[in-house]
Amino acid sequence: MLYLISLEYEPRLCREESPCREYSYPRNGYLTNNSKQESLATSLQYIYESRMLALVQSGKEFVGRLFDKKFDPATVKLPQVNENYESNIPGLFIIGEVSGVPLIKLALNQGNGLINRLFENEPRPSVSEDVLDVLIVGAGASGIGAANRANELGIRYVVIEQGKTVNLIRSFTKGKSLFMEPLDVPLESSIWCEESSKEEFLEIWDKEIRDRGLKINTHETVTDVKKLSDFFVVTTSKHAY
Repeated sequence: MLYLISLEYEPRLCREESPCREYSYPRNGYLTNNSKQESLATSLQYIYESRMLALVQSGKEFVGRLFDKKFDPATVKLPQVNENYESNIPGLFIIGEVSGVPLIKLALNQGNGLINRLFENEPRPSVSEDVLDVLIVGAGASGIGAANRANELGIRYVVIEQGKTVNLIRSFTKGKSLFMEPLDVPLESSIWCEESSKEEFLEIWDKEIRDRGLKINTHETVTDVKKLSDFFVVTTSKHAY
């Protein structure tokens, strides 16, 4: 069935296999003259085409506003870190996709390994109980890997995530297959990580995060970071750490 709708006319239901024989125009009677019907059909077609063109144009303008025309991904520079993922600011480490490691298994290993290097054989500093040993920004695979290992070692930590956990994976299309490559690299984290669909992966990870009691504050945004002597002060949209 085809509906012809215009703000200027009352809608009438017409079958595609037969021409419309009557229209409400104006409300005090029906059109019966062929020339008037042709004129009405022409007007409706013009209105439809005009609105479709306006819709396409507004769509182009909207998409255009989403992208910076001066942005060139080929010229983007990744953060400068050393072989231990430490930046030029002592004590500030950068791991995960922002450091050029986008694969889930490798990111888990990276987060797990960093916490091991920092804390596994090092005595914890004698500081107030309200001071964290480590603050992790971002609950992607590397952040969850780091949080899980910190949790296992009994380290004081918290994860700040501006959205939901593993936001990127949640944005994947329904039923997308996740391959835990490279196959020849063993998994170092105790977090489950096997080939699966997007939905299975999220279901298992959400359960593991709950069951392990990982301290992840979602929907909280970091607004400022200051280095004070041997400590960082991190301010978020909800708290200061």
